[in-house]
Amino acid sequence: MKKIALLALSLAFIFTLTACSPNANVSNQTDTNSSSSDTPADNTGSANTPKKIAMIMGQMNMDFFVYIAAGAEKAADELGVDLTVWNAASDIVKVGELVDLAAEQGFDAIITPDSTGSAKSAIEAATGLGIPVVGYDSLAFPELFNATVASDSFEMGQQCANLAIEDAKQQGKDSVHFVIAYNPTSQSCITRHDGMLKALEDSGLNYTFEEIGQPVNDISEFLTLWDDMLAHSAEDAIDYALGCDSFASIGCMSACQAAGRTDIKVFGIDDETDQLNGLLVDESDRVYWGTIAQQPAEIGRLCVEAALAALEGNNLGTQYADASIVTPENVVSFKETRDANNEAVKPYIEACLLYTSPSPRD
Repeated sequence: MKKIALLALSLAFIFTLTACSPNANVSNQTDTNSSSSDTPADNTGSANTPKKIAMIMGQMNMDFFVYIAAGAEKAADELGVDLTVWNAASDIVKVGELVDLAAEQGFDAIITPDSTGSAKSAIEAATGLGIPVVGYDSLAFPELFNATVASDSFEMGQQCANLAIEDAKQQGKDSVHFVIAYNPTSQSCITRHDGMLKALEDSGLNYTFEEIGQPVNDISEFLTLWDDMLAHSAEDAIDYALGCDSFASIGCMSACQAAGRTDIKVFGIDDETDQLNGLLVDESDRVYWGTIAQQPAEIGRLCVEAALAALEGNNLGTQYADASIVTPENVVSFKETRDANNEAVKPYIEACLLYTSPSPRD
């Protein structure tokens, strides 16, 4: 029997507008409410004139997003692209406003997320003006874009759930109860959630599950939800928790750690520092047992390449960056390899972190 309980809290967003690059100029542009120009963009340009590309970050409050921006900046430097990065700081309305602003300011191409569909009209307006738009990460309407870049969210959801399923079978459990934590307003989380459910359906386990839905990318909000759930659940009532992103995963892990609930094994998605450190905890105290790591810098690089290809009339369709399964057995070697790869974008990361001062909203 499957039990579904969906809890939802209200949205709370803040705004900042930033630019990031080792040599970037901080944008002082605050008029983000202007509509797109009626004049189609001239994307031909001179062969010696760098293409101007605007990249919009939905947020920059986790390593994942910083590495996307840094990977894009590195690719732009290598490919001779004039890249400007703006941060919507979790304001879903601002994403669309920044797409409009980029079109108005005459950028040759635009790179943007749109997990909720709030930027749909702005994206349609930009492409209607002949401006290629590349979507990345979480997309509500992927068909709007000239190309899309992401990790394969459905597959990652399956991989995450399969880690727990494999453990349950090794433990010889007769019945298993899962809790899935996710953001029901994020398309990537919805898709990962669906992948998890598919893995459970195919598992052959006798299982039940419930869900915690939190429409805010905030670890503390998930932590509060988990604290409440743990306070009302008996020991051994929950076997496994599955987090659809870093916010849900870390929130659950932190709550279980604080409560000493080592009877619950947490598996998640992403490779934030807290998640990898969770895998390094001594086995007797461990609650975090596996994670699916994305390659954000690669996503950033592929975005810039896709934008340039679209400017040449070559729409690349959907591109997936590889993901890795990380467990306590391979976390040390994974970190060593990841850190070595990240050295190449380190100067860009440091620059991105310098440009985080908020700009006032008109």
